[in-house]
Amino acid sequence: MKIFLSVFLSLLFSGVSCNTADQDAALQRMVDQADDIQVFQIDQFPTPLDEQSNTQTYIADYLVVKTILLDKDEEKSLRESLKNKDQFIRENQKTCPFIAQYAIRMARKTSWVEMVLSRDNCPKGVLRSSYNEKVEHFDLMKDGVLQFFQKQAF
Repeated sequence: MKIFLSVFLSLLFSGVSCNTADQDAALQRMVDQADDIQVFQIDQFPTPLDEQSNTQTYIADYLVVKTILLDKDEEKSLRESLKNKDQFIRENQKTCPFIAQYAIRMARKTSWVEMVLSRDNCPKGVLRSSYNEKVEHFDLMKDGVLQFFQKQAF
């Protein structure tokens, strides 16, 4: 059982993207050029595909609990906080469980980037985009994008 658990945890927290440069470029391009940035409060855990409802909205299999509307200043602040790519730590060294709290969806024409962020007591994230079918898991520095959410009254 210990072997299974250690293998499972190492797979869960290892990066699965084979091309981080593509994901970095996609994120930075989208931060700069997105026509639309949406922010959501989401369920803590993903909903299995066979349990998802057609009447609900999901971001990377996480149920959207609340849509958070941003004014122009908040959107500008969020864009600025996402520009620091050093906050995304690819080594996935944190062993705490991923418990989702927020999601960000950015879109321009047919391109999109979605990011799921954990609670700030264990800062992690998941990134997926129309540029790359791989999902990337990463650790976050506490003073990056999560600080944006801490400053807001969401």
